[in-house]
Amino acid sequence: AEVIQDVGFDGLWFDGSTFANHNTWPAFQPACACEFCRERFRRDTGLELPDRIDFSSRSFRVWANWRYDVLMGVWKTVADAVLAVRPDAVVGFNNYRRRSGSQNAWNTAIPLRRLGWDVMMSGELDGFPTQADFQMKMHRAYGCRRGVESWWPLCDHWHVWTPDVDGTTAVQAMVAAMAAGGTACTGIGADPRLVAEPLAAMQAAGARLLPFRDGEPLDYAAIWCSQQTQDFLQSDNPEGAFDQMHGANELCLQAHVPSAVVFDDDVASGGLARYPVLLAANAACVSRGQAEALRGYVADGGVLVACAGAGAFDEWGQPHA
Repeated sequence: AEVIQDVGFDGLWFDGSTFANHNTWPAFQPACACEFCRERFRRDTGLELPDRIDFSSRSFRVWANWRYDVLMGVWKTVADAVLAVRPDAVVGFNNYRRRSGSQNAWNTAIPLRRLGWDVMMSGELDGFPTQADFQMKMHRAYGCRRGVESWWPLCDHWHVWTPDVDGTTAVQAMVAAMAAGGTACTGIGADPRLVAEPLAAMQAAGARLLPFRDGEPLDYAAIWCSQQTQDFLQSDNPEGAFDQMHGANELCLQAHVPSAVVFDDDVASGGLARYPVLLAANAACVSRGQAEALRGYVADGGVLVACAGAGAFDEWGQPHA
């Protein structure tokens, strides 16, 4: 609030917002275990705070969801504090949800849920610039009201395989982001004169799409990106869950089918009516409430596409009876 009110900046950009930065190895304690946290967890859930990372423990799984709730409350308080002193300021969360590694897992506490905050939701593409459209769809699903955006490094020396001279990939990133209702930007770690050509190509490609960027998407296929499946069934391999999400998006792109992303809470609340098709893929963890909502969706004419172990487990990753 002081930065915005007293120093005069137009907004705050939280770079690398993992919402929590928890390195699970070699530590065995899942998070803070002070008496305050123990008491709050006990008060909120009736359970004792888990003392180790153990996905076979219901207490640990309840804690994982509880921590999402607590940390989302913290970040929303941050955004509200800024907007209280200057309503036109922009708060941006560069949320670091990436395709590879533990960045996608429970331990960063980056949620897959509708937020509805008055902020801009952003992310990073790293070595996947051609998948900017999927990242924008995911960011739009958060329901934040200041737009969506993605960043990627335009250089060849940060161990990410992005070119620094050929403009083709840069243009693909820009076009993919804008076609999905977002904006692409880049950072450079070299002399800007060395990348003048791809930067100019990005700007030219973006300029042609600007008149259409704020239009409403065509609603057809919804891709179910399930946090409960990612966390509680594939916690040891979060890339597997992300591969399924990206695969569904690639299927839609190749078939020229407009698509959007929905989260667990969208399915549970029955917020699927606008989509003629739902691609559930291997949404293995499905609650009874979600199952009822899916039955209603199909009964009303929706087409549900699922595969493998879809619905075999409940929302905690336990087999359905």
